[in-house]
Amino acid sequence: EKSTPRLIDEAMVLTIAGTDTTASTLSALTFHVLNDVTIFNRLRTELETVMPDANQFPDPVKLSSLPFLNALIEEALRLYPSATHRQDRVAPNDDLIFSHPDGKQTIIPAGTIIGMTAPLLNRHPDWYEDAEKFHPDRYLEDPKLLRRHLTFSKGGRQCLGINLAYQELQ
Repeated sequence: EKSTPRLIDEAMVLTIAGTDTTASTLSALTFHVLNDVTIFNRLRTELETVMPDANQFPDPVKLSSLPFLNALIEEALRLYPSATHRQDRVAPNDDLIFSHPDGKQTIIPAGTIIGMTAPLLNRHPDWYEDAEKFHPDRYLEDPKLLRRHLTFSKGGRQCLGINLAYQELQ
Protein backbone atom coordinates (compact mmCIF):
# COMPACT_ATOMS: atom_id res chain seq x y z
CA GLU A 1 0.00 0.00 0.00
CA LYS A 2 1.63 3.22 -1.18
CA SER A 3 -0.92 5.86 -0.23
CA THR A 4 0.46 9.09 1.21
CA PRO A 5 -1.07 8.57 4.69
CA ARG A 6 0.37 5.05 4.86
CA LEU A 7 3.84 6.22 3.80
CA ILE A 8 3.69 9.05 6.36
CA ASP A 9 2.84 6.51 9.06
CA GLU A 10 5.72 4.27 8.02
CA ALA A 11 8.14 7.22 7.95
CA MET A 12 7.04 8.19 11.48
CA VAL A 13 7.69 4.68 12.75
CA LEU A 14 11.12 4.51 11.12
CA THR A 15 12.07 7.92 12.51
CA ILE A 16 11.00 7.15 16.06
CA ALA A 17 12.03 3.50 16.30
CA GLY A 18 15.58 3.00 17.37
CA THR A 19 16.56 6.66 17.81
CA ASP A 20 17.53 7.14 21.42
CA THR A 21 14.58 5.02 22.54
CA THR A 22 16.41 2.41 24.56
CA ALA A 23 19.03 4.93 25.67
CA SER A 24 16.46 7.25 27.24
CA THR A 25 14.78 4.40 29.11
CA LEU A 26 18.17 3.11 30.24
CA SER A 27 19.08 6.58 31.53
CA ALA A 28 15.95 6.69 33.68
CA LEU A 29 16.56 3.13 34.89
CA THR A 30 20.17 3.95 35.80
CA PHE A 31 19.01 6.97 37.78
CA HIS A 32 16.57 4.90 39.85
CA VAL A 33 19.12 2.14 40.50
CA LEU A 34 21.81 4.61 41.59
CA ASN A 35 19.37 6.77 43.55
CA ASP A 36 18.17 3.95 45.84
CA VAL A 37 20.81 1.90 47.67
CA THR A 38 18.30 -0.88 48.38
CA ILE A 39 17.50 -1.28 44.69
CA PHE A 40 21.22 -1.06 43.82
CA ASN A 41 22.23 -3.77 46.31
CA ARG A 42 19.34 -6.04 45.35
CA LEU A 43 20.20 -5.78 41.66
CA ARG A 44 23.90 -6.31 42.29
CA THR A 45 23.22 -9.44 44.35
CA GLU A 46 20.97 -10.83 41.62
CA LEU A 47 23.44 -10.03 38.83
CA GLU A 48 26.27 -11.74 40.72
CA THR A 49 24.38 -15.03 40.41
CA VAL A 50 24.78 -14.98 36.62
CA MET A 51 27.92 -12.85 36.34
CA PRO A 52 30.52 -14.26 38.74
CA ASP A 53 33.30 -12.69 36.64
CA ALA A 54 32.72 -9.00 35.90
CA ASN A 55 35.13 -9.25 32.96
CA GLN A 56 32.96 -11.78 31.11
CA PHE A 57 29.80 -10.91 29.21
CA PRO A 58 26.72 -12.52 30.76
CA ASP A 59 24.64 -15.12 28.98
CA PRO A 60 21.53 -13.30 27.61
CA VAL A 61 19.34 -16.30 28.48
CA LYS A 62 20.42 -16.05 32.11
CA LEU A 63 19.72 -12.31 32.18
CA SER A 64 16.23 -12.96 30.82
CA SER A 65 15.55 -15.21 33.81
CA LEU A 66 16.43 -12.64 36.51
CA PRO A 67 13.15 -11.55 38.11
CA PHE A 68 14.28 -8.32 39.78
CA LEU A 69 16.35 -7.09 36.82
CA ASN A 70 13.37 -7.61 34.52
CA ALA A 71 10.94 -6.02 36.99
CA LEU A 72 13.22 -2.96 37.05
CA ILE A 73 13.19 -2.86 33.26
CA GLU A 74 9.39 -3.18 33.12
CA GLU A 75 8.93 -0.37 35.61
CA ALA A 76 11.35 1.89 33.71
CA LEU A 77 9.52 1.13 30.47
CA ARG A 78 6.18 1.85 32.13
CA LEU A 79 7.22 5.21 33.55
CA TYR A 80 9.57 6.29 30.77
CA PRO A 81 8.33 4.90 27.47
CA SER A 82 10.45 6.16 24.64
CA ALA A 83 7.68 6.59 22.07
CA THR A 84 5.52 9.38 23.39
CA HIS A 85 3.59 10.21 20.25
CA ARG A 86 -0.10 9.44 19.92
CA GLN A 87 -0.79 6.04 18.45
CA ASP A 88 -3.95 6.05 16.34
CA ARG A 89 -5.95 2.89 15.82
CA VAL A 90 -9.25 2.06 14.15
CA ALA A 91 -11.37 -1.09 13.98
CA PRO A 92 -13.04 -0.53 10.59
CA ASN A 93 -15.62 -3.30 10.72
CA ASP A 94 -16.34 -4.12 14.36
CA ASP A 95 -17.55 -2.26 17.42
CA LEU A 96 -14.97 -2.37 20.20
CA ILE A 97 -16.03 -3.10 23.75
CA PHE A 98 -13.79 -1.62 26.42
CA SER A 99 -14.18 -3.06 29.92
CA HIS A 100 -13.27 -0.62 32.69
CA PRO A 101 -11.63 -1.87 35.90
CA ASP A 102 -14.90 -1.24 37.77
CA GLY A 103 -16.77 -3.61 35.42
CA LYS A 104 -18.52 -0.95 33.32
CA GLN A 105 -18.24 -1.19 29.57
CA THR A 106 -17.92 1.39 26.82
CA ILE A 107 -18.84 0.58 23.22
CA ILE A 108 -16.72 2.28 20.58
CA PRO A 109 -18.50 2.17 17.20
CA ALA A 110 -16.77 0.60 14.20
CA GLY A 111 -14.72 3.11 12.21
CA THR A 112 -14.00 5.37 15.20
CA ILE A 113 -10.40 6.53 15.37
CA ILE A 114 -8.91 6.02 18.81
CA GLY A 115 -5.77 7.82 19.93
CA MET A 116 -3.68 6.73 22.88
CA THR A 117 -0.27 7.47 24.31
CA ALA A 118 1.79 5.08 26.39
CA PRO A 119 2.84 7.72 28.97
CA LEU A 120 -0.78 8.49 29.87
CA LEU A 121 -2.01 4.91 29.89
CA ASN A 122 1.05 3.49 31.66
CA ARG A 123 0.58 5.99 34.51
CA HIS A 124 -3.19 5.71 34.81
CA PRO A 125 -4.20 5.33 38.47
CA ASP A 126 -7.04 2.94 37.60
CA TRP A 127 -4.49 0.50 36.19
CA TYR A 128 -1.56 0.97 38.59
CA GLU A 129 -1.57 1.59 42.32
CA ASP A 130 0.71 4.53 43.13
CA ALA A 131 1.06 5.02 39.38
CA GLU A 132 3.63 7.82 39.61
CA LYS A 133 5.93 5.88 41.96
CA PHE A 134 8.89 3.83 40.74
CA HIS A 135 8.02 0.47 42.29
CA PRO A 136 9.47 -2.49 40.36
CA ASP A 137 8.15 -5.03 42.84
CA ARG A 138 4.65 -4.44 41.46
CA TYR A 139 5.56 -6.87 38.63
CA LEU A 140 6.83 -9.51 41.05
CA GLU A 141 3.70 -9.15 43.18
CA ASP A 142 1.32 -9.18 40.18
CA PRO A 143 2.80 -10.50 36.92
CA LYS A 144 -0.53 -9.88 35.15
CA LEU A 145 0.37 -6.18 35.10
CA LEU A 146 2.61 -6.92 32.12
CA ARG A 147 -0.50 -7.27 29.94
CA ARG A 148 -1.31 -3.59 30.57
CA HIS A 149 1.97 -2.30 29.17
CA LEU A 150 1.55 -0.18 26.07
CA THR A 151 5.14 0.97 25.77
CA PHE A 152 5.70 -1.06 22.61
CA SER A 153 2.07 -0.79 21.46
CA LYS A 154 -0.03 -3.90 20.79
CA GLY A 155 -1.29 -6.03 17.94
CA GLY A 156 -0.16 -5.85 14.33
CA ARG A 157 1.54 -2.48 14.85
CA GLN A 158 3.56 -3.59 17.87
CA CYS A 159 7.22 -2.51 17.82
CA LEU A 160 9.33 -4.86 15.73
CA GLY A 161 12.36 -4.16 17.91
CA ILE A 162 10.78 -5.18 21.22
CA ASN A 163 13.09 -8.18 21.78
CA LEU A 164 16.19 -6.23 20.83
CA ALA A 165 15.16 -3.44 23.21
CA TYR A 166 14.79 -5.88 26.10
CA GLN A 167 18.18 -7.44 25.39
CA GLU A 168 19.82 -4.01 25.22
CA LEU A 169 18.21 -2.99 28.51
CA GLN A 170 19.28 -6.23 30.19
